[in-house]
Amino acid sequence: MCAGGCCGQDGVLTDGEHRTDLVAVTDSTVLRLSADMYATHLAHLPEVELDLLRSAVRHLAAMHRSCRPARDADRQEDGT
Repeated sequence: MCAGGCCGQDGVLTDGEHRTDLVAVTDSTVLRLSADMYATHLAHLPEVELDLLRSAVRHLAAMHRSCRPARDADRQEDGT
């Protein structure tokens, strides 16, 4: 993750569990933001909401791309 990056957006957006572990390789400052804190302090700001949604969509797209080779291999095996 680069400076200014974020993770766990799916947990904030869905009020679910955060499922990412990070290990810093340099000194870092971290902000932990619960779904309740987000709703109270930031959800009313459209630019924050849009950034959070864009980040979540980019994350989902990357996950989808990483799964594609396996799906393509499965299709080749069954002839579809």
